[in-house]
Amino acid sequence: MTLILRSHFTLPVEAISIIGALSTARTIRRHLRIDSRVRWPNDVVVNRSKVAGLVVEGFQKGNLLEFILLGIGVNANFESQELRNQKIEAVTLMDLKKRPIDSSTLICSILLDLEYLLALAESNPTQILHLLRENDSSRGKKIKIVTSERMIEGIFSDYQSLNSVTVDLNGELIVVPIPSAIMVEYPS
Repeated sequence: MTLILRSHFTLPVEAISIIGALSTARTIRRHLRIDSRVRWPNDVVVNRSKVAGLVVEGFQKGNLLEFILLGIGVNANFESQELRNQKIEAVTLMDLKKRPIDSSTLICSILLDLEYLLALAESNPTQILHLLRENDSSRGKKIKIVTSERMIEGIFSDYQSLNSVTVDLNGELIVVPIPSAIMVEYPS
């Protein structure tokens, strides 16, 4: 699904994606009893397998953010073998539950939680970071980030904010802003 968000967010556009991933992971866990987690910057995983992905784009008119498009794709009612991209380990909710999923209930639940989390992020950024850390699968994992300036290979350390993370490069923590990440991989 693609959502059109028309609000005057003080959040960075890129933060909307990670909040959407958090909402999706929490909803899958709460309603389907599947231990899904956020994988920075825009995925939801079960164990190491991707079950959902998000993409965000902001549209400006002059200096004013007019609206944000948030795309949320959940692997729901089909079998994992139908996924063609062999580079990404993926799984579907139907495979995990051994039955079709009620998509309408899942969508409504994601939207309700997303609305709550967006308001929370605006009013209490510390609390949203706490929830993100509780629902994260990235910390402690090897990560490879390509930016326009260089390639960073290290260990994902933590969320510094909704718009940046820290990566451990042999004991040195470096800050990586989300907008600078062109490609992100989690090598095995």
